[in-house]
Amino acid sequence: MFAQLRFKVEFEPLGVKGSDLCILRDDQSAYAEVRRFRSGGLAVDEISDKLAPYGDPPKDIKKLFDQIIDKFSQLNCGPGIVALWSDHDDLEELEFEFAMKDIRREAGMGIREVPDALLFCVFGSKWFNPRRGQQIYTETFRQLSQPFLSWAEDPRRLE
Repeated sequence: MFAQLRFKVEFEPLGVKGSDLCILRDDQSAYAEVRRFRSGGLAVDEISDKLAPYGDPPKDIKKLFDQIIDKFSQLNCGPGIVALWSDHDDLEELEFEFAMKDIRREAGMGIREVPDALLFCVFGSKWFNPRRGQQIYTETFRQLSQPFLSWAEDPRRLE
């Protein structure tokens, strides 16, 4: 995704124990912490007349919430981004948006500290909308200045 958006991308710029990526563009750089949710669900052995339950929103929101929070401790080397990708059909942008809302609420109440270095979080999945293409979602915690504002808006325009 970052390469598609014309970023120069370096993998593990600070070594194995450091950030996953360093992205550079517009004479600025940021570090990205990445988490991929791989599918590993059960195969459907037989088709029945009963519909299988679709996802578990509270559980899925908590899963995203916990993964975003977990990445906070690794954002201590400069401007940072948390990037999430889901191969699961049941992890969608709504759960991402609710997780981000919960983090903002806790930060506003003084329960949770959001790193000053965090620019934004980005969420993408394998889901493809035939009319709009690949959908990538970004959420910020505060007002961003340029070029970081463009960085947060650009993924939404990917096709």
